[in-house]
Amino acid sequence: MNKMLDYTNGATIQITSILGVALALSSFLHGLFEVLQGSKATGGMIIQAIGDHQRFWVHGTEEAFTVMPNFMITGLIAMILSIATATWSIKFIGHKHGSMIFLMLCIALTMFGGGIAHVAFYLPIWAYSTRSHKRLKLWRKVFANRIGAVAGKIWRVSVALAVTAFITALAISVFGFIPGVEDPDTKLYICWGILGVSFIMIHISYLSGFASDVHERRV
Repeated sequence: MNKMLDYTNGATIQITSILGVALALSSFLHGLFEVLQGSKATGGMIIQAIGDHQRFWVHGTEEAFTVMPNFMITGLIAMILSIATATWSIKFIGHKHGSMIFLMLCIALTMFGGGIAHVAFYLPIWAYSTRSHKRLKLWRKVFANRIGAVAGKIWRVSVALAVTAFITALAISVFGFIPGVEDPDTKLYICWGILGVSFIMIHISYLSGFASDVHERRV
């Protein structure tokens, strides 16, 4: 057996799988709205995924980057790549080259209309995923105690919170609906705040996952 695969960190792999699907959903929506704009020129590499006729509120534009100068083609590619990313995250992220292919899909999504802001999420998720088959020597020292055992039990809750916050922020960014809030700028700040919570919970999830993997394997 390949030595790298002798160490399979199950929690780390599961966390990456869940987060990969959530982020793929975001890119899929970018692609869908790009397709809805029809077969017309983008007018540049920096585009607004949601066009004027599809926009639900003043800040609901969803900026993206594309090397393909056509909205419909860009959107179709983004949707296909999103499905591929979600599939890879579910079925293959734990394979030997799972992390590298995941990164390549993320880069492709960024190049073909999948969104720009998601890069801040994809990169740390990819970086953490590279530990899927490592011995976690540093984290063994940090978490090889009773506190580590307790910390290793919260990753399921924290990743659920990360995904919930991410999808909530995504829904607000697209539809601009927050009960009781009318000011667009306030909605935008709330959206970014919720997205920040998701970002923090992602890191907590992986740290908890490392603790779980350390105690699961006693490495």
